[in-house]
Amino acid sequence: MNQKTEITLASWLQLFILGVIWGSSFILIKRSLVGLSPVEVASFRIAIACVALMPFVITQFRQIDWKKWYKFLFVGLTTTGIPSFCFAFAQTHVDSATAGILNALTPIFTLLISVWLFNARFEWGKLAGVMIGFVGAGLLVYNAGGGVQGSNAWYSLLILLATICYGFNANAVKQFFPSTSSVTVSAVAFVMVGFPPLLYLIFSGSLIHAFQNPASHPSLMAVALLSLLCTVLANIVFYRLIQHTNAVFGSSVTFLIPVVASLWGLFDGEDFGIYHVISMFSILIALLIIRRK
Repeated sequence: MNQKTEITLASWLQLFILGVIWGSSFILIKRSLVGLSPVEVASFRIAIACVALMPFVITQFRQIDWKKWYKFLFVGLTTTGIPSFCFAFAQTHVDSATAGILNALTPIFTLLISVWLFNARFEWGKLAGVMIGFVGAGLLVYNAGGGVQGSNAWYSLLILLATICYGFNANAVKQFFPSTSSVTVSAVAFVMVGFPPLLYLIFSGSLIHAFQNPASHPSLMAVALLSLLCTVLANIVFYRLIQHTNAVFGSSVTFLIPVVASLWGLFDGEDFGIYHVISMFSILIALLIIRRK
């Protein structure tokens, strides 16, 4: 049954909140890396989300189609399992503003993967948008004064890998779980990929060390906020927004994330040059072109 969607002031408020939450994830990663290693940051992020969503999976256990376990696993790996490690390692050399801007390439990879693997119709007019987006990203990655310098440019490729994962994830959810609750898909996926990082934290001693070492407490708080706000809460807000409006409106959050991330970078004293501005607007223009019907 088709329901009429209405974009209200509350919808715009949810979109703004979502943009602020996801746009703040990059500065939280940066703060987490002060007292934790990249592996620990990624592991804590995934493990905390796993523990937070475990009650939902337990209460809905009988309603979950476990025959699709490998599909849930793929979704989990591409939505948080791989990207969490990519961003954690990348941001040891890439500033948070740059990470936020490059993250905006996600819809471009989503489009290309849908055409490549799922035979979606590709309008050649959108090719210009794709090219503009990649040129904008290239300027940011290889410019000596644009926040990613010298050999550090290779670390930015980890962010591109994360956005490719997000592109696979969006298409996989659409193809594998067309009628399954998005919250259920997200919860099961997070729980499935969460156990290995949780076990690593326990048996490696990282969990005990992080709690016993006062110097790690600020970073531990940052990664907890990263997981609970940017992973768990953000997904709930996003799914609610899609349910009450439409996918096109909900995906507009992509335009807000690099702006918020850049503002956090400026506030934190990061270098923000003309190439950041050019790259950000190039990618945003590319998104406008590829979203045209």
